[in-house]
Amino acid sequence: MESSPAPAVPPSVNEANLPPPPPPLKTDDDYDDYDDRPRRSNGSRLFSVASSLLRIHYEIAEREAQIDQKRLIRAIVFFGVAFFLLLLTLLVAQALLVIGLREAGIKLLWALVITAGADAFVGLICLLVGRSLMKAPVMPQTRALLRRTLAALLDP
Repeated sequence: MESSPAPAVPPSVNEANLPPPPPPLKTDDDYDDYDDRPRRSNGSRLFSVASSLLRIHYEIAEREAQIDQKRLIRAIVFFGVAFFLLLLTLLVAQALLVIGLREAGIKLLWALVITAGADAFVGLICLLVGRSLMKAPVMPQTRALLRRTLAALLDP
């Protein structure tokens, strides 16, 4: 009869199978080299924080100003083209209005007065619309962020 192999014995727990012990916890004495650095005063720290915040505000304001500048330049170009084309259209429309009023039996002088009055009315409406469009705030995000930051810094 053949003997069966001996059952495998589980490895015993010994030093070779254990993980290494964790390093000891550091105490305050282990950080003495940290304390050798020159300490900054609270005023210096506050100045550092404030200058960092102002630098961030400046970068945001600069980006927003570039976006607004591009938008305004495009608007001015479009206004220029629109003004020129509308001026030509207005000149033709005025000529047609004067001719039409003359054919209706109105004297030339009164036809010109009626045309000038209509132009003044349309011009005033355009001025009011343009004025209302220019009331929109410039750089609203930058102004709001600066307002919040100053309030946070100045409030006790």
